[in-house]
Amino acid sequence: NEIQVAQIANPNKAKASLYDYGVHIPMIIAGPAVVSPHRTTDALVSTPDIFATIAELSGFSNWRARIPVGTVIDSKSFLPLIANQSVAIRTWTFTDQFNVPTIPADGKTIRNADYHLIRLDTGGELLFNQSTDPEENIDLLTHNPTANDIANYHFLCDSLNVLMGTSSCQTLATNGVAVANKMLVFPNPASDYLQIETDLDVQSLRLTNLLGEEVAAASLPPKMQLSSLPNGVYYLHILARNKQEIHRKVMIFR
Repeated sequence: NEIQVAQIANPNKAKASLYDYGVHIPMIIAGPAVVSPHRTTDALVSTPDIFATIAELSGFSNWRARIPVGTVIDSKSFLPLIANQSVAIRTWTFTDQFNVPTIPADGKTIRNADYHLIRLDTGGELLFNQSTDPEENIDLLTHNPTANDIANYHFLCDSLNVLMGTSSCQTLATNGVAVANKMLVFPNPASDYLQIETDLDVQSLRLTNLLGEEVAAASLPPKMQLSSLPNGVYYLHILARNKQEIHRKVMIFR
């Protein structure tokens, strides 16, 4: 069975589990539309994205206009990845595991580029840093999380709450360890702009709403204009050229 062929130390974290080795499935794309074949990307994509991608590959670029008003659309085209454009398609991916009858391993999971949050239907939560702990052995929620761990937890927890219609996130405190990089985002709450001060070599700045939809972007600090955005809660995604990604919750209030 699948556990017997698992290529990790703990086969209980393979298929039939919510751990990354259980839900992360590589995607292979081939065809004449692929620019610069035989390459890889670590961009996040999800199964519903195949719909939008096939539609746009077929030349149907205005497919959204044919969807009934009020319909939730969770498909995002990854055609830019096929065209070899360095674009982040998603800020998170979501997986739901359920059995009939239910078992203790059932639950929901959401991850971004580096962090993975598991919320079991029994009520427990687990948080892992995929970039440093790919086999998910260290639950950061019980191992003195850093400021960056906490910021990523709240980004994923808030996003999951929006998806599930829930409102619970843990209150976490740092272990007092200094953050390696200077990162100041102010004012917060903001009104017309965000000021970003950091010693990171920044590649891009993106602001998304709680559904993960990009609403503003900037190539470099120090400012991001917000005057056209309505009041609400947003997330700032700072991507450094060393691929480090930092998230900050931002409130717009006028």
